[in-house]
Amino acid sequence: ATTHATPNVTTTVANTMVVTHHTYSSSRNWTPPGGMTESFDQRSGGASATGQSVEGNRVVQAAAGATGVKTATATGGASADVGNTHILALRPALRISLPTGTVQNDVMIAAIAVQPNTAVITPPAGWTLVNRIDNASVTANSLAVYRKTADAAEPSSYVWVISGASYYVGGIQSFSGVDTTTPVDVQNGQATASGTSHATPSVTTTVANTMVVTAHTFASSRTWTPPAGMTESFDVASPAPNNANGQSLEGARVVQAAVGATGAKTATVGGNADRGATHILALRPSRTSINIARPATAVENDFMIAAIGVTPSSVTVTPPSGWTLLRRTDNAGGVSNSLAVYTKVAIAGEPASYYWTFSAAATAVGGIQ
Repeated sequence: ATTHATPNVTTTVANTMVVTHHTYSSSRNWTPPGGMTESFDQRSGGASATGQSVEGNRVVQAAAGATGVKTATATGGASADVGNTHILALRPALRISLPTGTVQNDVMIAAIAVQPNTAVITPPAGWTLVNRIDNASVTANSLAVYRKTADAAEPSSYVWVISGASYYVGGIQSFSGVDTTTPVDVQNGQATASGTSHATPSVTTTVANTMVVTAHTFASSRTWTPPAGMTESFDVASPAPNNANGQSLEGARVVQAAVGATGAKTATVGGNADRGATHILALRPSRTSINIARPATAVENDFMIAAIGVTPSSVTVTPPSGWTLLRRTDNAGGVSNSLAVYTKVAIAGEPASYYWTFSAAATAVGGIQ
């Protein structure tokens, strides 16, 4: 014939890339299947009834299910001939971008949501599991939370390998000024009943000025409203909202100044009720380093002046590479403290921020002009 159809296949996950190939024993061009984009169209020679031709096509299929047959047609005065076809669906990777502005020693918190709860999650190298919450009810799903301290040369994105899942989504939040030795002060999570409001447990922080970080997921593709007083870092879903099927996930953050209970953090969604999972953690602020942002307008050959105030005066202050101590003044009376002033001529490619480190736990502040 001049029309050649693939078999039908049934995908098992959302957002697959369906790829087809069509060939037959004549040297002709092809018209791709309806709705598909042609990637290549090759003939073995001039248009004729002899020879061989082959075409490749692609289309994204958002929902899991039957692809239907994909029929391509030989054109250009084609004669009927026998051929072969093939169809496949590529399983999407869960690739999450490095948050913009992340620098060395920032602590990253990743949340991964999968459906069903039996899915296996394999994190990228260097990521440590904080907690996994499984909801084994109807429309079973899971929430897994990981952490990683950023190295000097982090990749632009990370790939989690997911197996046995119909839907999966993820997001990363990144934080500076965190204790990189023991970043998590407290954490907890829980499965949530069917509803449109999903609350975390309350946890009790043990140190002041913690960053409270939450994740909320449920077994539908919807858009989230973050807990009251919190700032939303990401809101993702598969397939795209709004859909009673799929999985959606939100990450949010807020600073808690005083030691004590965080209270439950409740995020809400519109549309249908469903089951989910939530997680909350508090990041311990660093007392052995301080991260200071470079002035946004600083360019090559600008002269930068940094001032660091630190208590107690007995700690040794180590500046970032390239910074020169101009003067340090120590006040040993009362609550001892010090002021250290540093200079640096900006070069091309300066980082977005700089880390000063201390020889012991300290209270420190700093700024750059």
